[in-house]
Amino acid sequence: MDSIFDILKDKEFSEPAEVESLKDYIFKNFGLKVSIMVRQKDFVIIVPSSTAAASLRLNSQEINKSLKLTKPLSFRIQA
Repeated sequence: MDSIFDILKDKEFSEPAEVESLKDYIFKNFGLKVSIMVRQKDFVIIVPSSTAAASLRLNSQEINKSLKLTKPLSFRIQA
């Protein structure tokens, strides 16, 4: 029986294209490095401050339209 390590060692884990484009868009337009968590119903953008979250939240419709995202955005402030 194969171990989990043997099964997963050759698998390449990469971010979905939507996540990469979302990170690039936020960095280019807002100058923020963010973390993104993909959930079943949404993308959770983890930001360093409440001002960053508010700024992104105000522009979330524009971000969705520009990138043609398939899920809505949620925001979380990093603790």
